[in-house]
Amino acid sequence: MSGEGAVLREAPLTFRPARWEDLPEVASILTEAAQWARARGIERWWSIPFPSEWVRRGIERGEVVVVERGARMLGTLTLTREDPRMWGEQPPIGGYVHRMAVRREFAGQGLGSRILDWAEGEVRGWGRSKLRLDCLSTNESLVQYYLAQGFREVSRVQGNIPGEDRPSVLLERDVR
Repeated sequence: MSGEGAVLREAPLTFRPARWEDLPEVASILTEAAQWARARGIERWWSIPFPSEWVRRGIERGEVVVVERGARMLGTLTLTREDPRMWGEQPPIGGYVHRMAVRREFAGQGLGSRILDWAEGEVRGWGRSKLRLDCLSTNESLVQYYLAQGFREVSRVQGNIPGEDRPSVLLERDVR
């Protein structure tokens, strides 16, 4: 790990709602993540370039969050209070992480873990007890990453996204 990575693990981060002017950079981070995955043969749901319309709708709803150190945007996620498309109707006990991505230059430096911990704190603040997410079950490295982050598999589903027939795994961890 580089010296930069060691510093990043401890560096103060800012988490804030994305603003309209953040849309191009958020879409760029998501596009970069999709390109990286595709180059390694990892199937993603994400289009290249990442659809700005998806980001715009999330910003409108106040769900897109940017992660910064100083004036530099390092990553992003979308955090929602429900996810009926993947999880169906659920009691209000969870928060749902979507589209979490970090700039590739910061990969492997613990940033993803810090983002998930922040999301967990938000969900705790909502009075909820589960942090939930989904990913393609064929992306074994990502499934293993989330399991290593304390998530457990809840179920596997097929084709929950309209027009898609991709296998997904639903994962959750208890809010501590």
